Amino acid sequence: MSKSIVSAVDVVFRVPYKHRSLFAQIADSIPLGNREDILRGDGYFQVKFNNFSVNKGQCSSIFGVDGLALSALMQMISGDIKPLSGILKVKGTVTSTQKLRAKLPDNNSLFELLSNDLFSNSQEPIITKHNIERILIFSELLSVANVKGYQLSEVEKVRLVSSVALRSESDLVLLDPLLFSCHKEFINKVLDRIALLKLKGTSFLIAASSPDNIFGISDTSIKYIVT
Repeated sequence: MSKSIVSAVDVVFRVPYKHRSLFAQIADSIPLGNREDILRGDGYFQVKFNNFSVNKGQCSSIFGVDGLALSALMQMISGDIKPLSGILKVKGTVTSTQKLRAKLPDNNSLFELLSNDLFSNSQEPIITKHNIERILIFSELLSVANVKGYQLSEVEKVRLVSSVALRSESDLVLLDPLLFSCHKEFINKVLDRIALLKLKGTSFLIAASSPDNIFGISDTSIKYIVT
């Protein structure tokens, strides 16, 4: 029987309406069908995830266009927020690109960042010394290793944190939708790396706007409803 890294039963997350993307707020203002039932009177939305699990060596996916459920699930698994109700269990170590990007210092060079493991706030390092050059090469940032964090473009930051996550040796890696803002060759390189790491027992949760983005790499998808 496969070892479960993440298991969830009737998990519900509550988010203020104002935190939804502008696109989603505009869409919700258009009277279509029972749209008026979705916006709750208290100004909050609730996202309910169907029962699911992420097993060892498995890649699960969650799809959506406004980022609400995607971001909520990743933050819950990372331990940054707690669900309103339900049971969510996470076993082992977790690395999230969303969380890594938020911790990216502005005034350190990439080499300083990786050498001093400034991504980590725990006793156990995310980055081992022999991985620094590999991360810079994989992220296509070796030529700008002395550039400060604030000088990186948003896409370069995405490539960096994605590369760090894939070298983290965590039990579970969470990849957010910004991965798919990178060029196609980099995305394919990431997906190839995921396929290899799955064979070694690493688990993944990928958030994407469309199943087409990760066709062939995802084993299961996570369903949810917004109420």
